[in-house]
Amino acid sequence: MPPRARQRRTKKHLLHLLGAIFALALLLGVVGYFVNRNTTLQNDLAQVQQQQEYRFQDFPTTEEGSFSGTVKATVDKQPQDSIIILFASAKIPGMTLLYYPEQQRLVGGTPQLIAEDIALFDGQEHQLTYSFKKNDQQQIYYDHQVIAEGPFYLYERSILTGLVTGTTENVVSDQLSNVQFQ
Repeated sequence: MPPRARQRRTKKHLLHLLGAIFALALLLGVVGYFVNRNTTLQNDLAQVQQQQEYRFQDFPTTEEGSFSGTVKATVDKQPQDSIIILFASAKIPGMTLLYYPEQQRLVGGTPQLIAEDIALFDGQEHQLTYSFKKNDQQQIYYDHQVIAEGPFYLYERSILTGLVTGTTENVVSDQLSNVQFQ
């Protein structure tokens, strides 16, 4: 084979080889993109599922229990609501944990306890805990410090109406993460 023909043939093979390498790199890039995207989607889905699990949790018993969660550093919603429902129990009638941002007031329990000068959405995360024991005490903790405590009484059905004040579904705010019930 003449040297010029061999050169053309070598160039042709080299171009085919470079084309194949480019196609392979492109294919690996596309596959890597979708694998990474799938991992991101799986992580996002796991986070949403974890948040949804919080939304359906409630105290395991009406005898005693605790609720704790981490309050986000800032409010997701603007403008901020005048009342933020952090938690409402369906199992314990009347048991709610409410925050009044304008007054910096935290109200919760049954009967309700009130804690003043509580800055929840101040740019820092805060640990919030509520605990109770039937016919005994209830406490609200803010960053592991007791900020309100008093007697706990479980509201029973009214003899006159057969109803109680409360909710039929529990509520856990989106402003909370790492929620636990015991």
